[in-house]
Amino acid sequence: MNSANAPLQEVLAALPDYDKEKTTGRLTGPDPQAADQLIERVLAGGRASLAALVDLLVEAGQGDDWRARYLLHAIALYVCRKGKDAQRQTLVEALLAVLGGAKPKEVQNHLIREVQAVAGKEAVAKLATLVCDEATSDAACAALTAIGAAAAEPLRKALGQAQGKCKLNVVQALGTLGDAAAAPALRQAAADQDQAVRVAAAMSLAKIGDAASAELLLKTADAEQGYARAEATDACLRLAERLAGSGQRDAAAKIYRHLASTRTDPTERYLRDAAQAALK
Repeated sequence: MNSANAPLQEVLAALPDYDKEKTTGRLTGPDPQAADQLIERVLAGGRASLAALVDLLVEAGQGDDWRARYLLHAIALYVCRKGKDAQRQTLVEALLAVLGGAKPKEVQNHLIREVQAVAGKEAVAKLATLVCDEATSDAACAALTAIGAAAAEPLRKALGQAQGKCKLNVVQALGTLGDAAAAPALRQAAADQDQAVRVAAAMSLAKIGDAASAELLLKTADAEQGYARAEATDACLRLAERLAGSGQRDAAAKIYRHLASTRTDPTERYLRDAAQAALK
């Protein structure tokens, strides 16, 4: 055993075993004070110790790495405490160094979720490189969305390259961030060949409150069928609500009137009623 990793191995060995037989019905984690001491032993080894811990993770089903995953998450929670900024940054660096590398995608997704828990804008550049990979897109977009406004520009750039599931993820992320600068690109996405992308783009434009997209959203909703039509119509209603709330009552009323007059099928009565109620 590498002497540099001896403290890490000792800490892993000190963790209580899990309740394999599920007989106690009790959590088997260490006492909180003892856990803090174990975590500090690992952190004392700096980035090398954390890198060694990360290296122990293997693809799900390919080995027994539950202790390493348990300890890594415990460390992530610990370094988010007040006064632990330096240790948090060391952990972030150790995690980011592995992303995009040779580790299995399942392991990288696990690490991305840990990054989401501990990192800020310093992680944006690396996470952005994972957005257009279908295997890591879900986790990367979720982490970028959690980071917030600093992730908007890289996501806008990714939208021009992303395809399929990745494009859908980026469109949804930009809407969640409320990135007004993404509106032109989202309008283009609202005409995408992929129905899921079209509807998601309409909803993102509604979340942003982009008044210039009102006609496009109505056109998109009118052209869809079934569930997608209902979802796109909901985007129109949401945009109208945003516009009315910001004082653009005439623009909102135009949307409501259109929906009230076109949602005539019995299955769309609830949409028509919603539009008519808003007009009143």
